[in-house]
Amino acid sequence: MIRKNKKAQALANFLLVFLTLMIVASSLFYISIKENSYAKEFNSPYVLDSVYLREELVNFYLQDIVEHAALEVKDKQELMNNINLLAGKYENTDENAAIILKSIENLKEEDITLIGDKGEIETIKVSFNVEIYSSNSGLNSVKYVYAKDFEADTKEEVILEE
Repeated sequence: MIRKNKKAQALANFLLVFLTLMIVASSLFYISIKENSYAKEFNSPYVLDSVYLREELVNFYLQDIVEHAALEVKDKQELMNNINLLAGKYENTDENAAIILKSIENLKEEDITLIGDKGEIETIKVSFNVEIYSSNSGLNSVKYVYAKDFEADTKEEVILEE
């Protein structure tokens, strides 16, 4: 016949309940302290908005550079030289200039497609790898990397107004 020690079992149950309550209480206390610091610093929708705004501006500038660099271009190397020359004018214009210059710096001849007929280049397509990083605190940082294709005609269209 096996006898159970009821005093030992009561002590074990008491310790189990007591330690569980201590863990829950300390966890709630820790969360309540940290919640205040997160609430002050966490505003990622604003960071995302700034990234999307930058994306639109960078895409506009890159399209503008590609359109102007493509005029009367004969080969890929000439196009790359034109793009680098035109990118120089954006060097000190605004905060997006660094993103534009880095995107152009990573441009390779494989990223350029010349489309034409009978030896004449009519359209060019350039693919840029763009990396946008935005941060306003240690917790709120966004790194957005995307590839974007830009097309431009090599012939300037003249529009006559009446």
